[in-house]
Amino acid sequence: MRLFVSIDPPSQIRKQLAAWIPDNSGIKKTAPRNMHLTLLFLGEQSREKSHIICESLQKVRFRSFQMTVQEIGAFPDKRSPAVVWAGAEGTPELFNLQKKIENQLSLFTEPDLRPFRPHITLARVKNPARVTGEDIFSASPAPLSFNVSGFSLKNSVLESSGAVHRVLKKFP
Repeated sequence: MRLFVSIDPPSQIRKQLAAWIPDNSGIKKTAPRNMHLTLLFLGEQSREKSHIICESLQKVRFRSFQMTVQEIGAFPDKRSPAVVWAGAEGTPELFNLQKKIENQLSLFTEPDLRPFRPHITLARVKNPARVTGEDIFSASPAPLSFNVSGFSLKNSVLESSGAVHRVLKKFP
């Protein structure tokens, strides 16, 4: 099972985020139902380990907080975008939650040497020749805020149409 831990924005926020990306044949938009902010990617795990991971995640405690998504960016950068994302404000509460989850699940994953960059993937650029920076980055969307009171353990299943993310368990 290919597992990850995420924050899932409310459906209304996901619909608004989808509207941030223009229709363009060179861009494959993320389906709103798949939009999430990854807190920790666990990779391939056995079904037995997934049960232990669930038990470990039940120990994570935090206070709910507001998350604001406020900008459009890209990996590796805006000049040659491969992945287009909505950046989340890096609040202490968000970083604290991510670190608690990472510490709780340290036995199940290798340490990630890259810093945590909170974002929600909005699209992947499939044909760079058909996409310009103006197509994606000229808009200045209004910030979107929502309450974070939980997180999910999800399984990513690769299908012919793309990845489908299924919630295995919500916490709390």
